[in-house]
Amino acid sequence: MFKLNKHLRNKLKNNYDFIFLYRPRLLYKSTFKDLRKSKVFIYNNDDPFSKMYHFLYWYNFKKLLYVADHIFSYRVKNINDYRLRNFKNTSLSDILDNWETYIKSVLSVSTVPVLQYSVFGDKPKVQHERFLEKSYLEHLADCSNSSFEYKIPMFEFDWLNEQNYKVTKPFAVKYFDENWEKACVERENIRPSKYFQNCGHPNAAGHKIWANFINKQISSFL
Repeated sequence: MFKLNKHLRNKLKNNYDFIFLYRPRLLYKSTFKDLRKSKVFIYNNDDPFSKMYHFLYWYNFKKLLYVADHIFSYRVKNINDYRLRNFKNTSLSDILDNWETYIKSVLSVSTVPVLQYSVFGDKPKVQHERFLEKSYLEHLADCSNSSFEYKIPMFEFDWLNEQNYKVTKPFAVKYFDENWEKACVERENIRPSKYFQNCGHPNAAGHKIWANFINKQISSFL
């Protein structure tokens, strides 16, 4: 195993755009620690969470899940297994740190003022100069006379449906306040409406309202 991982580390110095790993049980997480530009995809047609196996059998594979950009699952049941494992090992702070990294990467190369906003109301750790206080969702809700009473650090539609709830509840209970479910409900209730489709995405009228709002913000920089 050591020789295998050493050989792969040498290969990875070529900075491939994409790396596809099939059932990588013998690879170490540390082998991929220095990747910068490569996107890692993992596929496994077995059930790594089955109790039929000794706990060491899938040990390396499970560690590798955290370096993957995308995981392909043969079994539908394993989709939630992967998602739940990720949430259990990811904190709200981790998510905001990743977001901050992306924000800084954009600001570092920009030669013009950058207007930033959140779609669902998430707030970055650092208060940036041109980060709008009001999110896309909140603005359209206000325009629909459906202002939100409850706050939530981050949000996605359908968090409360049966399949997602098993994954989101443990995370939300740990990092959100006691009203997180109420916050989700009042946001779910805006669809469908004057500015929203059934899926929660803005309709044409919603996009137009937001475009006018953003245009005013950009004009204020000039």
